[in-house]
Amino acid sequence: MHTTSLLTGLLMIGAGVLFWTTNGLVGAPEILPSAAQIWLQERAELLANPILDVLVILVLTGLFLAVWVKRRRTQQDERV
Repeated sequence: MHTTSLLTGLLMIGAGVLFWTTNGLVGAPEILPSAAQIWLQERAELLANPILDVLVILVLTGLFLAVWVKRRRTQQDERV
């Protein structure tokens, strides 16, 4: 418990010093160039589609049901 509190405190101090020295990360160097950030943001917009959300949910539900049915049949076959 003491070690966890100590590590958490050090992490908070480190984050505070980082924000203080970089003016809230405004002065931090860019990890990606602006052009790459724009490209990634445009591609990410394609994922923000409600139709895609519904399709992903349906596919995951179908996969879950297929695995469930297969496991159920395997268990029933083992019993017989």
